[in-house]
Amino acid sequence: MSRLSLKEAAKTSIVARNWRKLWTSYPNLCFDGTRDQSTNDDSVKIEAEKFIETVNSIFQQHYGIGLNKFSIRFSLQKKSSHHLDRWIFFAAASKARSMNINLWPEKKSLGPAIKAYNFPLEALDAQDGAFIQSLVLKDVSIKPQLGIHGFAELRRLCLHCAQIIGDLADLLLNCIALEDLELITCSGVVDLKIPHRLDKLRHLLISSTRAQVHKLVTGPACMFTFLRHLTCEIRVFTDCPNSHDGILQLARYLEFAPQLEVLELHIILGGFLNRCFITRFETHGMVRRHGQQAPVCARLDHLKRVYMSGFLGAFTMCFQVEL
Repeated sequence: MSRLSLKEAAKTSIVARNWRKLWTSYPNLCFDGTRDQSTNDDSVKIEAEKFIETVNSIFQQHYGIGLNKFSIRFSLQKKSSHHLDRWIFFAAASKARSMNINLWPEKKSLGPAIKAYNFPLEALDAQDGAFIQSLVLKDVSIKPQLGIHGFAELRRLCLHCAQIIGDLADLLLNCIALEDLELITCSGVVDLKIPHRLDKLRHLLISSTRAQVHKLVTGPACMFTFLRHLTCEIRVFTDCPNSHDGILQLARYLEFAPQLEVLELHIILGGFLNRCFITRFETHGMVRRHGQQAPVCARLDHLKRVYMSGFLGAFTMCFQVEL
């Protein structure tokens, strides 16, 4: 600057001020501190303080207008809840359409933390109209409530290593536009109750989450009208051959997705593997096993691709698969 003429310096100063004003209304605020994180306890504490200071500084300068995306990717403990609350309420007040909160980026699928941060769903309860369209949460806890009505525009909901306190159906009840639902290694979900038709759902992933799916509608064939891609991972723990009829229930659940195009089915066996299992899915007619009627699958006229794994044929284990 000292080598510039007064006129050039003045122009540069004006440009710098304009850039600063432009930055304070930038629509995407994405904070990722994972590259700088270490394993030393003292260093972790210092890095967390620097990360919090940086985010606070940026929020203080941001106008809070026209925010499109807000994301946090950093290992923060529950004691930082007041900072997280302030950031999330700021993003909600700015009507951010996408939120991604990942509070343990290095963590694999080991389940939720014992003392997880409670994500304030009430921050998204917009009285003047719903705005959130994508919500991705990792290593947090949530408390669904019937009185929260800010999810009418939500299209994507991903809960990873989340602790669900209460009934998830209370949240899904307001997600009438949901297209993508993922539940990965979540706790607190015993029965996944679908409170209404998710007509727009296209992608459903439930992984490492011990939950049973229940239908609460009169027409199950219309439950997931637009679902195109379904991935199923079934873990079987049994010592007796052909004793686990639960696998056959999949045929009945396929009726929920009449437009299904891609089906992935992965079988993982536990217990003794020297038994013989017979798995049979039919698209018409009735199957009888041991004198009883087994579930049958309706016609899937739009099915294009099927991927299967775990159906091994060997001397110690055998599967018979009939489509």
